[in-house]
Amino acid sequence: MFSQTISEKSPYEYLFDEEQILITKNWKDYLSTMNSNSNGKCSFWMQNKFLKSDNCNLLSSQGFYNPSLFNLHFRNQILGIRKISKSEYELSSIFYFTSEKNELNPFAITKVLVYKIDNNYLFSDYLLKSTSNWETKNTEMINYHFPKNYEFNTDIAKEANNYLKKMFNLFEIKLDKNIDYFISENCFDVFSNSGFDFVPTMTTQEKCAFYDTSNNIIYTTKFYREFHRHELIHAINSKYLDANYYLLSGLSIYHDGENALQQYTFKELFQLLENHQLIDKNYRLSIKNSSNFDKNISTAYLTGALIIDAIIEKGGVKFLRKVLHEIKTEEDLITFIEQNLLRKNESIENWLQRRAKEVLKRNFKFKIEL
Repeated sequence: MFSQTISEKSPYEYLFDEEQILITKNWKDYLSTMNSNSNGKCSFWMQNKFLKSDNCNLLSSQGFYNPSLFNLHFRNQILGIRKISKSEYELSSIFYFTSEKNELNPFAITKVLVYKIDNNYLFSDYLLKSTSNWETKNTEMINYHFPKNYEFNTDIAKEANNYLKKMFNLFEIKLDKNIDYFISENCFDVFSNSGFDFVPTMTTQEKCAFYDTSNNIIYTTKFYREFHRHELIHAINSKYLDANYYLLSGLSIYHDGENALQQYTFKELFQLLENHQLIDKNYRLSIKNSSNFDKNISTAYLTGALIIDAIIEKGGVKFLRKVLHEIKTEEDLITFIEQNLLRKNESIENWLQRRAKEVLKRNFKFKIEL
């Protein structure tokens, strides 16, 4: 066992007062409990009503970094500990690595709150404070949280709830807590409300969203309103935690609704792919070596969706559920495709190209409704 995150001593710790020194020790002790089989000891944290009872540290499962930001072998250094009140503090730290050329590569700057309880200092998720004055509306399966100036649409929320029920029946899913659905103004606020002061894409895109599989939390923006279908489909992940990444990614865009991925519909994504191939005639989707044809679109979604479509075509939803349970690694997936889905003497790349063209045909139909 070893800590995934390496704590580095700040060159300014000699300036810290006694309380800051104690908080620093607790933070480093907590990070030392992180390893490949654990997100750290929750005894260092206060309870968060949005997390499952045995979970803590929302930043470790927020969804932006996969695996967890705390499990990617970054170095972590405290930038500062600000006293807010007699018993409340804010701890800011940076996650980074250094290149072979000794260049600093920052990946995230985060903040967590710290509360003095008796003679101990416990950490708390920033989301609890940033959304403390938000409104909440509940449906049967979704708890919505949004700023007071947001105009909540009850009809869309009901539609999303009914959609979720239908999907859960289809995949035989039962969650142990409702989905908490946070609607922020824009992508910057999605990160900021969670406790990020910096991530590389925080200021480069207006729309973004993430699903926290560990706690059934959706973070999205007002652009997607109360029914962000792509993220709701990710709720399937909670049952198939070890399913192959391509399969789970493909499922999330396999529908005929708006915004399958960002602002694009399913067919528009494949039209973008075809347009790119008119320029780069050698470009092909691939499981092993495919690069993204657009900096904002991961081809894993398109590749996965084609695989999902073929699986359902071959054996229906029952077969898809079986595959989600059994296919975990990239090697598993390649072997499965070669043995079950290809024509004789057909390569996976040529098979993906053929099926991508079929998506754009007028008579293409989704094999299930998601």
